[in-house]
Order: sequence, then structure tokens, then C-alpha cells
Amino acid sequence: MYTSGSTGEPKGVVQTHRNVIYYVDNYIKRLSISEKDRLTLFSSYCHDAAVMDIYGDLFSGATLFPLNLIKEDNLKTIPDWIRKNNITIWHSVPTLFRYFANIINKTISLTTMRLIVLGGEAVLKYDIDNFKEKFPDVVLCNLYGQTEASFNSAQFIVNDSEIDEITLGDTIENTEILVLDHSGNRVKEFETGEIVIASLGISPGYWKNNAVTEKAFVNIEGLGRVYITGDLGELLPDNRIRFVGRRDFQVKIRGLRVELGEIETCLLKHDDVIEAAVLSKNNNNFEDYLCAYIICEKYLSEKEIKGDNSYLLSIIWRSLY
Repeated sequence: MYTSGSTGEPKGVVQTHRNVIYYVDNYIKRLSISEKDRLTLFSSYCHDAAVMDIYGDLFSGATLFPLNLIKEDNLKTIPDWIRKNNITIWHSVPTLFRYFANIINKTISLTTMRLIVLGGEAVLKYDIDNFKEKFPDVVLCNLYGQTEASFNSAQFIVNDSEIDEITLGDTIENTEILVLDHSGNRVKEFETGEIVIASLGISPGYWKNNAVTEKAFVNIEGLGRVYITGDLGELLPDNRIRFVGRRDFQVKIRGLRVELGEIETCLLKHDDVIEAAVLSKNNNNFEDYLCAYIICEKYLSEKEIKGDNSYLLSIIWRSLY
């Protein structure tokens, strides 16, 4: 499964039968998926969220309902689609859930739903408030994970629960999440460090890329082989962890992992672009978007910039806008 790379060359994350089974088994157990469940499938099959849903259904006997979100009409009719198909488990990135929750009103009854599962990007306090207002009889599950380690933990939220922090939640079986400082030592309460995953199911590494693999997957005495996520976390009381951002320039846009430097590299391939900088911003609907700033030899229209760049950049434009 390919992720973004700061050089413009995506990294291939190796998946094996063993680690897929490990994560799917934990997925089924944590969500109590059974043959009675009916799950959404919104993600592309080349995204690790789709692997969890496809094999989670196959291994449990549940039923999977794909929906093509590229068609705009499908977005508008999601509530009717859920009711018609008696969906019990919703799984998406928070951005899609945000849109879904905003079009729900008191006249729409979705009595079959029991779980809303969110992952792929940060869940906001706004999302929790929206969930509590619109879905009084549903449980919200906030998953934390990466392509290199599909999911590591889950925080479950019920409607009447008092949430003081949105955290990574409780870890799955045979997985430990650590927060380490620059020296590799565990941080103390209320200190921030890098999130490291120690698990039986982490990826073997990056396809034909030993140099990057050796940086991201290391051996720590007493823990064995671990994955260095690049995520930053704050250690809270009772060993809870709050996600606070990245140590690099990677961002999440609608669940897609994007290196800002990757887009800058693509922009600089244009003959008339001298300098480029890309930032992640937030609009009034709590949605992230990308904004590029360029210095050019001559005036370039938006069409010229998008049309003359690489195939990779054209995919980014279609995915994000």
C-alpha cells in the first residue's frame, strides 16, 4: 500500500497475511462484529481502512455495502442509503462523517445503526458534540493507526459520557503505544514526545527501500521491533495519550496522508516555478485544505499549473479538491 513521500516518490508499505489477520481479528473483537452486522465501505481498496472492512466482513460473516463517493448524488442520499440497507456500522474518516452529520435532521431516523467508527485523521471536539446531538443511541469509536500498523487503539464514546480529552484510547491485544523523548526515554505526565508502536503486527517495512525501513522500524531493548510513527503525543494521567500533531511536514487531508514537501517538489518541476511552499489550512466547516504559494518567472493560471505537472500531482488535485 503506497503512502506519500517527501521526495515525490511514494513509499510502498508491505502487508502480509499474518499482519492483516492480526489487525482484522482485533478489529472484529473490538467492534463485536458478527454475521448480523451490515458495514459501510467508503474507502478505496488500496487504503488500509478498506482492508479492515473487507476482511472484517469476510472473517465474521457480516455484509459489506460499498458506496461510490465520487458521485456527488451519492453524498446527498447517504441517510436514505443507510436506512434502506439497514446499516449497523459506519466507518469513515471524520471529514465524511462531518458532512453526514450536518445533513442529518430530527426527521431522519437511523434506528439500525449501533456504531460510528472514525479513523484516518484527527477527531475534533466539534465531531463529538455533533455525534451526541444527532446520534443519541449510537456508540462512537475513534481509531488510531497508520498504514504501517493498521490500528493500534480505540476510544469508545457513548452519548452520556463526559469527555475531557479526545485520546488514542485503549490499545489492542499484544500492542503497546509509547511516547518517547529525543533520547528514547519514556516521557513523564503532561510531557510531549514521539509516538512509537510496539506490536506483533507492524509491517515488515517499505518495499525495496531498506534505507527508509531502517529509520522507521528499529529494535528497542525489552520491546523488540517497533515502528517510529512521526506522530507527537502528550502523555496524560492514567497513561492516556493525546495526539498533538506531527514532527515533520506530513498532514492528513480527508484521511489521505500527504507530505507537503511532496507537492512542493511536484510544483517545482514546472519550468516557470522558481520557489514553492504548501501549507495546510482550516476552513469555517472545520475541514482541512491545502494552499500553495509559488514564485514564477511569469504569470501562471491555476489551470496551467495543474495541467503541466506530473501525474502524481494530478491525482492529488483530484483527491483533495
